[in-house]
Amino acid sequence: MKNNGRFPIFLAACLAAATAAGDDFGPDKRSHFVGGVLLGGLGAKIGDHYVPDHRFLVGTALGTLPGLCIEIADSTNSSGFSGGDLLADFLGAAIGAYLTDSFILKPVVHTDKDKFVGLELGTRF
Repeated sequence: MKNNGRFPIFLAACLAAATAAGDDFGPDKRSHFVGGVLLGGLGAKIGDHYVPDHRFLVGTALGTLPGLCIEIADSTNSSGFSGGDLLADFLGAAIGAYLTDSFILKPVVHTDKDKFVGLELGTRF
């Protein structure tokens, strides 16, 4: 994914819209958000192994999927489906995948159709 600087602004706007819609960002939403961040980062790492070109999308999808399953299960009992919880899962997964893709994983540089070259920088503190 090309980092054009607009993505964090988009996520902040989604979070602001969810808050403005009257869904408070209480402990339940925060737990969904943090879980999404962790699972989105893990999903991006898995995506890096299988489809390096789409690790952000894979991370976001894999990070959101458990939250979707939880909300589907909640819809069958008294707590009910919560779109706010699912939005918090999605935003967390997208941010976790974005941070992992942009700052943790090695950049991927294409040379040919079937070959990739990785770039790694290191330093000592």
